[in-house]
Amino acid sequence: MAAEEIFGPNLGSLKGKTVQRGEKHVAFKPVHLPLSISAKYRSMILCIDLMFVNKIPFLITISRHVKCGTVEVMKNRKSETIVAGLKHVKQLYAKRGFKLVGCHAKTNLNQ
Repeated sequence: MAAEEIFGPNLGSLKGKTVQRGEKHVAFKPVHLPLSISAKYRSMILCIDLMFVNKIPFLITISRHVKCGTVEVMKNRKSETIVAGLKHVKQLYAKRGFKLVGCHAKTNLNQ
């Protein structure tokens, strides 16, 4: 009792017993693309890379001018799997009226 009076309550004990409150749900609202953007940037160039998180490969893409990014998990890093992921990204851009005309990727020739 004297220690609690001098130092205050045991914070570790209080944090362990405190219930975390849930956050409010974030509502998804689709954004309509302005015509000025879709007209000016009709042709897109993608920059792509593979990123690994806990040895799991992810295909990361970002468009050059609009800076729209995508992330796709890959089963492996075979060329067929990467091409399938790129086709999916191409379909996403096509749904919004864009045409992919180029793709930039860094290659590591030392492996």
